[in-house]
Amino acid sequence: MKYGLTQGLMVTATLVLGTATKALAAGARQDSSSAFVYGFLSLCALIALAQLLPALGRMVQRASSSVTEPEHEPEPVVVRSQAQTSRNS
Repeated sequence: MKYGLTQGLMVTATLVLGTATKALAAGARQDSSSAFVYGFLSLCALIALAQLLPALGRMVQRASSSVTEPEHEPEPVVVRSQAQTSRNS
């Protein structure tokens, strides 16, 4: 049976991953430290969230200020040439 490149890679990956799970499961040990691991991960998530909240608030503030405040029209500037200023004086 002839396989294409994609099908051959999928068959190879299935065979390798199918046999690797048994080898990894054989050396596994039971550990009761899952509460500590979840506590540590929760602390890491809390720190990441505390750093993201001010950035998200600032982005929302900039977005709302750009939508609600209309742009001001620039004031016209009168430019006088040297000839005009010498006539007026």
